[in-house]
Order: sequence, then structure tokens, then C-alpha cells
Amino acid sequence: MAPPSASQRRHPQMVSLQPSTPLPQLLQPSSEVSMQMPNEASLSHLLDDPSTLPPSQKFYSHARRPRPVTSDSTPMPKKGRGTLKGLKVAKKASETSDGKLPITFSRKFGGPIDINYRTFVDSVVVQVRQHLPLNVKNWKEIPDENKNILKAKVLNKWRLDDNDDTQAKIFKIAKERYRGWRADLSATYKTYKHDREAVIRNKPQELNMDAWYDVISYFESDDFKTISDRNAENRSKRGSIHCTGSKSFAQISFENRDPETQKEPDDLQMWALAYCPKGQWAHDTPKHVYEEAKEKIAEMEVNEDRTLSSSERDTIFQSVVSMSGSKSSSKSRYVLGRGYMAKLPTSTERVRNELNSEVQSMKSQLDAERAERVAERAEMEAKFEAERTKRAAEHAEMEVQFQRLRQTMREEFLAILANQSQGGGQ
Repeated sequence: MAPPSASQRRHPQMVSLQPSTPLPQLLQPSSEVSMQMPNEASLSHLLDDPSTLPPSQKFYSHARRPRPVTSDSTPMPKKGRGTLKGLKVAKKASETSDGKLPITFSRKFGGPIDINYRTFVDSVVVQVRQHLPLNVKNWKEIPDENKNILKAKVLNKWRLDDNDDTQAKIFKIAKERYRGWRADLSATYKTYKHDREAVIRNKPQELNMDAWYDVISYFESDDFKTISDRNAENRSKRGSIHCTGSKSFAQISFENRDPETQKEPDDLQMWALAYCPKGQWAHDTPKHVYEEAKEKIAEMEVNEDRTLSSSERDTIFQSVVSMSGSKSSSKSRYVLGRGYMAKLPTSTERVRNELNSEVQSMKSQLDAERAERVAERAEMEAKFEAERTKRAAEHAEMEVQFQRLRQTMREEFLAILANQSQGGGQ
């Protein structure tokens, strides 16, 4: 392993984003940025004083916050947990027999659930920041080599099968967190971009200076500006925002299972948990969607005189959401109200689900008919048993009466014989 640089010795919290294998340089820093950016040696006085200058323009909500300084320009200790390092995962894994932790994924929502769900996501984030380059346009341009390193590192700490399904789940989480990380870095750059010293002073702790230079170079490229402007415009058109915080929909559904049946909420109930967690709707749009879907479900149950299954209720709800005008609902293979890990089934999966539903319906019908026949048979047997009991009682009563009559006749006969014997003797 190469010895740490002078900058890393001065700042042990800096983490190099370069993996063990070299990353291809997809975008070279522009000459303009190179000229404007001083070298690290000339910035030693800035790096030694990590306090920040006030931002020169709008402070973006997810930009890195500046650290306040005292009257003598000494930086105050930073509050919070600092950069994610994956120490919790390593400690918990070291306590197991195989050095790995268990993790479960929701079948409906796709995301990790149960006690280790947040730890699993954090472990993916650590590998994202260590092994994925930032100077690329999007997730597709990240080399497969880096993605495979990320997957191998995750599988090394978690008890998962190395198959396509597991890879898809890991990459889905990594992609979402990678986008969020780039968004945070972009917001930080935009906040301080009019003051070059402020840009340098507010360098994220998880990046070394060379990596921060590369990121700024990409942020100042025409390609990124075009993508950023388009994303900002799309984001401004976004509809309602859920109120679940950082907890995933999969985990919320898992925690709200029925304590007896272990059945998770359907889409309508999840919608209320996401947008009306404390009995107060966050926006009018999700409230109208909820009321319309609930009304249609109730109407169908009245018309068909039965209780709809969870899948039937979900189908009605998704049809209402798709007609609500929400931009997100129009995305292909996206299921609104289930989080980013959920996806619509393919045509083959739909056919399979429909066949399974028909089979289950026929099975339920046969079970109901079988139960009805069993009930009828039990009723008939109960009647037969009652009849046998009644006849046995009648027979027993008749036998008692017969024995009484026989005894009476015997006594009368003996009396007649006795009378005749006395008359002959006289």
C-alpha cells in the first residue's frame, strides 16, 4: 500500500475514492479549471484552517454546511457522526461465526428489511464512495470492473447468494445512493462556486483534493450543466413528497404487519402511512387519490358482495394513481407508493401471476366446496347418529316395558296356579 500523502497525513479523515484497481480517466479536467485551481501546496493555509467562508449565493438544502469558527479563527469541533466509514458493519460481522451478517429483502417492495436493513444500505454506501468514479455522466458509464468490486465487497460482509437477483438489488441501491451522493456534491459546489476559496474550504471530507478537483471539473463541463438544468426542471414538476423520512417503504410495511397474521399493508394502507402518518394529509393530491381509490374498492366489494383480496385492492389503487396525473406514475416499470426498489412485473410475470391467481382461486373454490361437502356429511352423520341414538333409546324403552309386562304376566300366572292348587286341596 502506498504511503499517505502530505495532505492525507494532515487530514486523516480524507478518503481516496480510487479502488485497488486503477479507474479509467473518463473526463479530464478542463484547462480553465486547471488554471483557476491552485495546487495543493499553495492551499496549505486553507486546508490547515478548515473553517469556511459564507456562501456567495443561494444555500442549497442538501449542500455541505460550513463549519463555524471561534473569535481567534480556530475551527469549532464538527457536530454529528462525520463521514460514513462502515465500522458498525465490520464490528457486527466480526461477532458472527462466518464473519457475515444476515439480510432479508421484501418480496413486494424489493428493499432490505428487518433489523439490519439500514446497516446493509450503509455498507453499500461505503463501497459506492470507495470504488465508484464521480467524473462520469451517469451510472451506465461506470466501468463494470468497479461495479463488480463493489458487489464483491458487499457479498464479503453479507450472507447472500451470488446470483443475478442479488446483483440487481445491490446495484439498484448503489445506483440510487450514487445519484444522491453526486447531488449533495453538486449542491455544495453550486453553493460556493462563485468563491474559489470557499469551494476549496468546503471540500467534502470523504474526498481527497485530487478527487474534488475532478468532481469540480465535471460539474463545470457543458455536459453536466445540460443534465443538471434538465434534472432541476423535472424536479420542479415533482408532485407530492412522502413523509416517511429516511426509512424505506419496505421497512415501514414490514413494521406495520398484522401482529397475528403477519400480513403487510396493501398499497392503499401504505399510501396513508406515507402521506398521512399522523392523521394529517401532507398535500391535497395524495388525499384525493386515497379517497378515490378507497371509494372504488368499496364500490366493487358492494357490487360483488365479497371482500377483495390484497392484490385486487392494489390493482384498483394503481389504476387510480396512474390516472391522477402524477409524472412519476408514468415511468415504465415503476410502482408508485412502493419505493424505488419496487417494479412492475413483466408481461411474462403478469401472465404467471394471473395463472397463479386463477389456480389459487380454483383451489380456494375447491377447498370451499370440499369444506361444504364435509360439513354436509358431518351434518348427515350427526342426523344419523341422532336417529340411531333415538332408536336405541326407543328399543331400550320397549325392552324395559316388555320385561315389565313379562314379569307381570309371570306373576299373574303364578298366582292363578296357586289359586288352583288351593281349590283342589279342599
